[in-house]
Amino acid sequence: MPCCGWPARARPGATCPSGWANGTQLYQRYAYWCKKGHFEHLFQGVQQPDMEDMTVDSTCCRAHLSSAGARKTNGPQSIGITRGGRNTKIHAICNALGNPLRFVLTAGQRHDSKPVPELLGGLQAKALLADKA
Repeated sequence: MPCCGWPARARPGATCPSGWANGTQLYQRYAYWCKKGHFEHLFQGVQQPDMEDMTVDSTCCRAHLSSAGARKTNGPQSIGITRGGRNTKIHAICNALGNPLRFVLTAGQRHDSKPVPELLGGLQAKALLADKA
């Protein structure tokens, strides 16, 4: 999409070409599509995975300081407290070409091996490559 007008960053419609919807309408449409699962369906539809080998790994992302203070209206958040502060972990499984197949967000203190059964969820591969964290 050539236009991503986020209302928090710019005046609504400031980054959109004329004739397009304003930034607020684009964000609302984006949020609606996420809620309905359209992007997940599209993501799964364009995959042509090479299922010979799969790799599993994770990375940590530091959460913003204000991430813990607000009331949570969208359910539980994947934010954990570690020695480095508030963190979130992204666990992903990729095919042999390095293209992501699935990913899961967990709290930062969660071990890397815990979400592997959820990530595999019916996928078949000759080999699974993972590190020991």
